[in-house]
Amino acid sequence: MAKAIVSKHWYRSRSLWFNTAIGLTMLASSLSGLGLIPDKYLAVGGVLGNILLRFLTAQPIAGTPAAIELQALPPVSQVETLG
Repeated sequence: MAKAIVSKHWYRSRSLWFNTAIGLTMLASSLSGLGLIPDKYLAVGGVLGNILLRFLTAQPIAGTPAAIELQALPPVSQVETLG
């Protein structure tokens, strides 16, 4: 049986929190002038982290085009199965 995909609030998004942490770390590193973690390593870590989170994430954030498109679809109980 197919499961319905339900959208989530923005604050439940691991991707948003991860990207916020990477951005704040880059900003703090840049403003402090210490360069504790070089930006190139943070950038690579951000890319790899986003790729990993993309594989782990299935729910769209409420209000995004993907979530709005899901709302327009009929409920799973009304969809005919093939075959």
